[in-house]
Amino acid sequence: MALFYLGAKTSAVSAQNTKHTSLLPAHLKEATVDLSTLFTQNEIKALEKKIKSYEASSSNEIAILTGDAITPYTDIPRYATAIGQL
Repeated sequence: MALFYLGAKTSAVSAQNTKHTSLLPAHLKEATVDLSTLFTQNEIKALEKKIKSYEASSSNEIAILTGDAITPYTDIPRYATAIGQL
């Protein structure tokens, strides 16, 4: 499973969003989170460079997440929404 998120930059974090922080390990806050190890380290570095360049030239942010499960969710759109709110 791979999840790609494109959204507007925001600095506001609500109390509702903080309950979802357990969906990702605390140390994994980069733009590319490869929990399924689909990418090589060189590919991750290249993706990070492209993402940072794009974000610097736009008002959007991009995140790439790979994972093997969406637990505790059973619905991918709800999972994607929860991740996008982090």
